[in-house]
Amino acid sequence: MKGLVVAGLSVLVIAMLLQVPYGNAWNTGDTWGYKWELDWSKAMEKMGENMSFKGSVDGKLAFAYLVKYMGEKDGAYRFHFEGSYYGYGYAKGSVEAKNTGSSMYLQNASLDMEIKMLWINYDGYFDLVKVNKSEMLSGYSYYGIKDISMHVYTKKPLDIYGNLSLVNFEYGNISSKMSIVTKLTGTIDVSANLVFSDPIPYIPDNSTPKHVFSDPTLNYNGHWNVNTKGYTKMHGESSMGTTDNKVNLDKNVNRDFNGTTDVYADMEKHGSTVKRTGIIENLPIYLTSILPGSSSSLNPNTNPNELSFDSYIGVSMMKDNEGNIGSNGFYSSVNMQGQGGGAEPAPKISGESQSASESEVKAVETNAPGEYGEYSGNLLGDLMLWIIIGVAVVVIIAIVVVVVKIKK
Repeated sequence: MKGLVVAGLSVLVIAMLLQVPYGNAWNTGDTWGYKWELDWSKAMEKMGENMSFKGSVDGKLAFAYLVKYMGEKDGAYRFHFEGSYYGYGYAKGSVEAKNTGSSMYLQNASLDMEIKMLWINYDGYFDLVKVNKSEMLSGYSYYGIKDISMHVYTKKPLDIYGNLSLVNFEYGNISSKMSIVTKLTGTIDVSANLVFSDPIPYIPDNSTPKHVFSDPTLNYNGHWNVNTKGYTKMHGESSMGTTDNKVNLDKNVNRDFNGTTDVYADMEKHGSTVKRTGIIENLPIYLTSILPGSSSSLNPNTNPNELSFDSYIGVSMMKDNEGNIGSNGFYSSVNMQGQGGGAEPAPKISGESQSASESEVKAVETNAPGEYGEYSGNLLGDLMLWIIIGVAVVVIIAIVVVVVKIKK
């Protein structure tokens, strides 16, 4: 009997040790840093087992952000966040795909993209609250984001171009050609406050079931200052006809805004791995989605004279990521599920984050070109042009001198 009691107590102790502490395990000043670094050439080599890229490519993409626990405020757990999304480079060549046997099949495509500057910084805070819910005869709880205060802005003016031409694209019995071209320059600066009528699931506790969801109303207000020039054009040809569409991305807006929209967020728990909304890390990545029609999913009904905060937040919330819960009940790492947003034609950030210190994150915010380099394609082109002109001038002068001497 004594042995059974001891064994039972041992099992109980082990179970308690395996439980992850939440809420009261966070100490004011605790930080969690995340960083992704991507080389364009390596990314293009790994497009997928059924796709390959041939051509010239060079560039870097980096994203880093930090979350810091600020303590309790008005019954909520407040977290500060800040970070930077930076990229530059070019890729020009062809994409070939294997026939996978599906009804949708891309045979080949041409790609021409160039990012001279993509540098977006952001900061703000979010409040977590413990949410208690009941289901049938049992109850459970989780930690949800009640509100977010955010500031997202281009550190330097955007300068991006992308041209994807699907040379032979098959869907069922229909064969077609399609091209999408995006060009965008300018600045975007958005400050906003978001309040959810029902906190969106973000961190589970030990009572949280494998799957929970929330479909609250989102109330928001803020200010945007957007000054951009550009367009997104789509051209398609198939046996069913030809389509052409263009969305003007020229914007000059500096005003307050507010609104209400319905959103959806769910959370799946698999041990210490949690799939949840990626809104906190997605805010800088999807900033250009504030421009209707800036993405490849071109909507012909888009009003070219409007901005869309609903679209921006909707995409940011919809793109889930996996987080790994650490010993103190917050995410020790984040696994990005191929995020790339809006008008940016750059390779997508994906994979599990590296850890980053506060100073490393701030280095990307303040000195990304110094940390990762910057676009030099045009500089090289101009340099070669001047070298060619210089050589030509020297040759012409030499020929003139010889001719003059002969005449003498």
